[in-house]
Amino acid sequence: MEQAPLNREGTPSIQEALSQAEQEHWLERPNAPLAIRLASFVLDLIFIYLFIHGQHRLLQALSIYSATSTQSTLFLLNPFFLGFVDIFVRTSFLFFYLVFSVSHFGGTLGNLLLGLRVVDDQSGRKLSLARSTTRLLFGVSTNLLSLSVAMSRPDGRTLHDLLSRTIIKKIRGRA
Repeated sequence: MEQAPLNREGTPSIQEALSQAEQEHWLERPNAPLAIRLASFVLDLIFIYLFIHGQHRLLQALSIYSATSTQSTLFLLNPFFLGFVDIFVRTSFLFFYLVFSVSHFGGTLGNLLLGLRVVDDQSGRKLSLARSTTRLLFGVSTNLLSLSVAMSRPDGRTLHDLLSRTIIKKIRGRA
């Protein structure tokens, strides 16, 4: 493990020392069991469905309202424009939920609720936005193969975790 950078006095700052201790802590935690990871995935699918379905129904109601309204001067309620808004909101939400939350918070809502954290397998650090995006792309492109690899490995790491050099650690509860 590398040492925290030193400040002018030759000692690490409090923030740097805390960051290094946190990284070492994550590496010491046990790997997340496959069953808990699958439960986290199911929770994520439920949250994604609820958000996307809810916002789609809202935009659909606005579209119906604009079609029945006598005021057709409001461009923002144009069904064609609302279709673009729908696509933009879905894409933005998926990026935030699957990429930004992993890089910024250490996992998706399903991961965090079940006490899991996605970290770099060598340093224990949170993933950068680019690493989180790469991990997601590997996960989407290798989904079924990834599951079979996880079931055959003693540490339960999936193919996309191996390719992106990440690991999911159990941070709360029993392993």
